[in-house]
Amino acid sequence: MFEILQLPQFTPYRQVMSKFGIGSSPQALLISQIYPVTKFESLGRFKRRLGMAQDESSSGDKETMNTGSGSKLCRSQLYLWILDIIAPEHARPKNEFGQKLGEFYDQRKAQFQDNPELWKKKAVARLQAEALRELKRSLALSEFAVNG
Repeated sequence: MFEILQLPQFTPYRQVMSKFGIGSSPQALLISQIYPVTKFESLGRFKRRLGMAQDESSSGDKETMNTGSGSKLCRSQLYLWILDIIAPEHARPKNEFGQKLGEFYDQRKAQFQDNPELWKKKAVARLQAEALRELKRSLALSEFAVNG
């Protein structure tokens, strides 16, 4: 698996994911689901592939958005990345991405500190969505630079 990740077509993906503090094993999993990123016409399709799309669930007067379609394994990996790399201040990447994601995480944490379940659900979902948007944008720019 790690030999395959060394192939030149994956270099831009690995460079971008490394900036986000995503390790080699999670990179392999995520790349297996999103390569090539140009096949995704919209952020919604990209999010769905990674298990982060939200589906509307309505029942009577109650409307909710559930995350649940797509890859459960990718969703779990992204959740662990947030808990292991973004949540602890000392583990955050020492770059613009780590700073922005860390600030976003800290703001949400402070906002929902009194309600841990609400905080956990909303902070993780929004942080993942923001990270996915930035990841897709960065991967598309990197792929464009490589392929011209």
